[in-house]
Amino acid sequence: MTFSTRFSNAATALALLVLLPLTVQAQNLGSFGQTYPIWEPDALQELQERASQVDWKKHINPEALKKKVWEYQPQDLARLSRAQKDRIFQVDMSYTVPKDIPDGRGGILYPAGYRFNPLEYVSYPQVLVVFDGSDPDQVKWFKDSPYLLEPRAKPMVAGGNAFEVMNQIGRPVFYLPYEVRDRLQLKAVPSVVLQKGTAMEVREVYVSKSQ
Repeated sequence: MTFSTRFSNAATALALLVLLPLTVQAQNLGSFGQTYPIWEPDALQELQERASQVDWKKHINPEALKKKVWEYQPQDLARLSRAQKDRIFQVDMSYTVPKDIPDGRGGILYPAGYRFNPLEYVSYPQVLVVFDGSDPDQVKWFKDSPYLLEPRAKPMVAGGNAFEVMNQIGRPVFYLPYEVRDRLQLKAVPSVVLQKGTAMEVREVYVSKSQ
């Protein structure tokens, strides 16, 4: 049985386990005593009416809100130092199951400690391009690189303001979270990450400082 088939079976079994109790308990117990029709106001209409009565300008400062959104940075923004030289290394994406995964039939689909590499079953078409958005040299490097017009490229910043960088390069920009940094073992920027066979390849790029 292939991994995808086993995964599908597990998902189906899990869905059945969740839905079965609901189905069993949904019984018609009949009616007892005198019954009355249930009347409830239209909740959405009520909310709309209340909202229309609020003077939002007194409670919301558009400029302050815009400034807050513009300056937002996630708490888990992962910052990385500048690459000191060109370097290429590969990252094994194998994952170890931390606990038993049931198959829904009283057995175990995957036991705790089972190890597998997801890239043996699926592909990752995107190219992650990670750089420091607060470093003008790295922003210029990205703008001059072929990744600027590459639709598969996903720019991620390990510093700086994503909105400012987005305005500079003219495409969506994402923040680099700790989880992605740690999973891909990123150490320096700029880094270009793409799939190579059953591993992810990380290419650190040296960018010289402008005078």
